[in-house]
Amino acid sequence: MIRAIDATELKTAFPLGEYVRTECVRATIDHMQTIEAIPIKWLNQKYAENDPNTHEEDYDYYLWNAIAYISTLWKEEQEGVE
Repeated sequence: MIRAIDATELKTAFPLGEYVRTECVRATIDHMQTIEAIPIKWLNQKYAENDPNTHEEDYDYYLWNAIAYISTLWKEEQEGVE
């Protein structure tokens, strides 16, 4: 399982340039909240696997379309995020 954490929260806890011991960073990461997330790499893999040009089942086309739509929305939202 991939454990996603909030990098901004981690940077706030340990500002750049501040000397921090590895044990402190590890302890902080261990106590950070884990968020549920679908990896973009996994979505892209499912998108490729469900190409309607290579399958005959109707659901493949709808799944392919849904992943394309979700990926597009995510990319658009990320353009405004640093």
